[in-house]
Amino acid sequence: MSSKTSKLITIIGGVAVLNLLSRLLGFVRDMVIGYQFGTHALADAIFAAYSLPYFLYVVLGGALTTAFISIYNKIEDPLVQKSFRQQILLGTGLLTIIVSLIFASASKPVTAMVFHGMSDQENLVIAHLLALMAPSVFFMVFSMVLSGILNVHGYYKLTAFATMVMNAFLVIVGLLFAHLWGAEAHSVAVVVGGAAMFIIVSIQLKRKGLLGIGWGTGTHTHMKSFFKVFVPILLGGATLQFYTLIQRIFASGLPEGSISSLNYAMKLVQLPQGVVMGAVTTVVFPKLVEVVAKNDQMKMQEYYIRGLRWLTLGIVPVSFFVLIFAEDLIRVVFQHGMFSQSSTHLTATVLQIIALSMLFNAANVYITRFYYAYEHSISPVIFNLLSIFVINVGVTEVTMHWLGVYGIALGTMISTLVNFILLIWRIRPTLEVTPFAFIGLKECGFLVFFGILLLGYRRFLLLQGSPYLNITLECLYFLVVGLMLALLFKLPEMDRVKRYFVKK
Repeated sequence: MSSKTSKLITIIGGVAVLNLLSRLLGFVRDMVIGYQFGTHALADAIFAAYSLPYFLYVVLGGALTTAFISIYNKIEDPLVQKSFRQQILLGTGLLTIIVSLIFASASKPVTAMVFHGMSDQENLVIAHLLALMAPSVFFMVFSMVLSGILNVHGYYKLTAFATMVMNAFLVIVGLLFAHLWGAEAHSVAVVVGGAAMFIIVSIQLKRKGLLGIGWGTGTHTHMKSFFKVFVPILLGGATLQFYTLIQRIFASGLPEGSISSLNYAMKLVQLPQGVVMGAVTTVVFPKLVEVVAKNDQMKMQEYYIRGLRWLTLGIVPVSFFVLIFAEDLIRVVFQHGMFSQSSTHLTATVLQIIALSMLFNAANVYITRFYYAYEHSISPVIFNLLSIFVINVGVTEVTMHWLGVYGIALGTMISTLVNFILLIWRIRPTLEVTPFAFIGLKECGFLVFFGILLLGYRRFLLLQGSPYLNITLECLYFLVVGLMLALLFKLPEMDRVKRYFVKK
């Protein structure tokens, strides 16, 4: 293995650890809310209110950051780079302040428009919680762009650490002050966490001489290129967040607990999916832009195939585990306090359906980064919009009336599959690769046998006892079977693991 590849894997590993800790903290926050409010109306209100600032954080912040990196890496003049960076920060600051003021002063009409299925009383609660967390839009979105500047200069771990600190405050404030402020504590926690993240990344940028806002000069051409990339990403780049928001809009017209059960299920799915996906894309994307600038087609093919292979081998076995042992997972993680057995059954069934889309969600995000690196952003926008607003909405509308919240989950699963097929089909001529070049018969055999052996455990070996004992044995079985099958099928990744431990 080359030194550059080893360094890349080391960086990805470090970022993955921080991403894992960050997502675990975010997950703990949902466990706290589940304990305090279960799947009752206040839990629905907390998740509904938070979905709007978080949507902007990921969608707007992600689009600004991705477009910024795409253009910034291609500017050779340091002075022009500085001007471009300052202009982006100025524009982001003004935009996020305006949005924060809108959420603070007009939260009632905003929530009434978005969550139109809720009763007037429920919308008043959501509006109040949204108004409290309004400043978080500025802190979170601006921090996302600041983190993008740090990432492009190689400070990956610090940005992951800042996100982890934000999630830590979401847990701590919500846990310590809910008995005093009720659901409002979780709104305050969002603001405090966002401010903490903003302070951390700002201090680091100041130390590196990268912080500053201004009008700048000589960036007209680059700003045109920026908006050419930014607008399509904004419209179609953040697929998962669009799914989440649409799910909550549809669920607002369903019985109490629909929004919160979808949220709990999505968080369980996003934890393993997001850690692998986030680590790979955060580190690889800036390098993709550099490789495209050098016109190194072979290296692009290598990144594409290797990344999708890692995602497939890492996520598919986990999705099998979640699908087969969903109820045990929900019992152990959430069934405490106000979270009842009926809440567990509702959430577990939703989780099983959504687990089928884990690979497709992660792969869609990863493949889309290649389109952005080539500045071919129209195709993924069209595919995303088609999948989200035609396939997803259509399937949900048809099935929701007789499947309820399960119909919403089914719409998500089918539309992510369609999006995946369209993305790998359209990227073929650009990268000159076959659609499924990232996986062969050996890998398929590994995954098929993995699934069969997990089903066999569920059918013949499952104990009727403590859910904690069950999930412990299931996890151990999962790890042992995975290791044995990887050795049996002689996956190349095992050779890398062996060499790593031999060096140690």
